[in-house]
Amino acid sequence: MTELRIINDVQDSHFEGIVGPLSTFTEGKGFSYAPETITIGAFAGEKQVGGLQGAILWDWFYIKLLSLSEETRGHGTGRRILEKAEAIARERGCVGVWLDTYTFQSPEFYRALGYQSFGELPDHPRGHSRIFFRKMFSEG
Repeated sequence: MTELRIINDVQDSHFEGIVGPLSTFTEGKGFSYAPETITIGAFAGEKQVGGLQGAILWDWFYIKLLSLSEETRGHGTGRRILEKAEAIARERGCVGVWLDTYTFQSPEFYRALGYQSFGELPDHPRGHSRIFFRKMFSEG
């Protein structure tokens, strides 16, 4: 029987032990699992004040994180970061961008920039929802 263990000191080899079988299975279906990580930093002089991290995989750019310091918000930097990410996605031949956020964070920001909700996970955390957004380039 296979033994299950909680791994507290996670190493790269542990991640590879998970993604390796997934890659093998996926490649058997005709898809290569090779995400391209994209990171965009926002700087005020030498100080990083936020940025974006995501990955391109199978024709979509997934934005994992987008964050700006409080004093940086409201000046168009977030919009510029998303525009840069969208430009990168288009250059790489992606059909769109997707991301998720929470009702207490910034869903209206994404809606104002043309992102459409395609799913919601209620009570995550309790009393709020996690909302999934997409922007398909064929839709504008």
